[in-house]
Amino acid sequence: MLKLGGSGKEIEADESFIGGAARFMHRERKKRMITATGVKDKAAAFGILERGGEVRVFAVPNRRKKALQGHIVNNVQQGSPVYTDALMSYAGLNGMFQHDTVDHAEKYVHGRVHTNGLENFWSLLKRD
Repeated sequence: MLKLGGSGKEIEADESFIGGAARFMHRERKKRMITATGVKDKAAAFGILERGGEVRVFAVPNRRKKALQGHIVNNVQQGSPVYTDALMSYAGLNGMFQHDTVDHAEKYVHGRVHTNGLENFWSLLKRD
């Protein structure tokens, strides 16, 4: 499989949780399926998007550095610009990639640095 990036192509990487929203479930199913609030009963997914190209999605066991960065190293050409959010699991990518982050607590876009393409992909994936 060819690696994404190279030739100035920009890469976005982001993680999300997949699973039904409790507010859309019937009361009995909700009682059976939802055992806690937040992301406990959801599956973690990780995506890599090449702007103007393809998206690759992976099931991951968690959002830790080892789980996420391994997919970036295996799927993105070294030296490519990689944009992520400020999750600490992405720290250390600067050695192999042109890594830049956007802190969603402050803003969602900083020039060309954003993960809006993948955020849009997640929203389409999760639609009913």
